[in-house]
Amino acid sequence: MQHAGSTIADRSAPGATNRKDVVHFYNTRDVLARCAPNDPGDKVSCWPVAENSLNENKRQLGNLGVSEREEDAVVAFLKTLSDGYMKEPKPAVAGQASTNEHPHAAISRKP
Repeated sequence: MQHAGSTIADRSAPGATNRKDVVHFYNTRDVLARCAPNDPGDKVSCWPVAENSLNENKRQLGNLGVSEREEDAVVAFLKTLSDGYMKEPKPAVAGQASTNEHPHAAISRKP
């Protein structure tokens, strides 16, 4: 099962690389079995053992009981949340291709 989404860093969901992974983790952490190291079922049929189980929120997370369709709806909602911040484009060096992370995002400056 591959999950599409934007890359994020979230240490609470082991191996999470995008929003879908994080939502799926919070939904199924306490439902799926624990994986052995390098288990091919990682994130599909099992989750790695917590590094520190004292940090686990077992009251509100881990067994949300939502369907995959509902997980997708949460992910779609999360994608709408933005403060509009975009990094300022790096100035291009003459003769070199631009390395801007957002080449189509112009930051308007008032004169």
